[in-house]
Amino acid sequence: MSEQSGSALDAAVQMAEAVRALNHATVPAGGWPGLDGTGDIYSVVGALSIGVERLPQACDQCAAYLADRRRAGSLCRDGGGDVGERVTAAAAGFAAAGHLANRLVVILREVQSALADVAEADVAERENS
Repeated sequence: MSEQSGSALDAAVQMAEAVRALNHATVPAGGWPGLDGTGDIYSVVGALSIGVERLPQACDQCAAYLADRRRAGSLCRDGGGDVGERVTAAAAGFAAAGHLANRLVVILREVQSALADVAEADVAERENS
């Protein structure tokens, strides 16, 4: 399923706001207002894994956009200078970010796997009775 509405900037801002909301929902003040048990943690970790798994594609596509614009000669540096070195540095940074995101996905899946059989004691007792 593909959604074409909004800009890349809009999507990135929405992602940043979603992470901010997640941070607020998982704050311990007030008794963990956005969490209702270890099942929520398991699901949150799964959703985070999916989101992070999608980041390398966005990084690759942003790097490709810059490379395309560089080839077209439509980029310049404020104050002059070689724009190619900046595009190359950005591409390397995007590649590194993509690799780190892939590693983070592995770690988040390990966390989720570790939590697969963890439950709140009162929930486990109710299910076993």
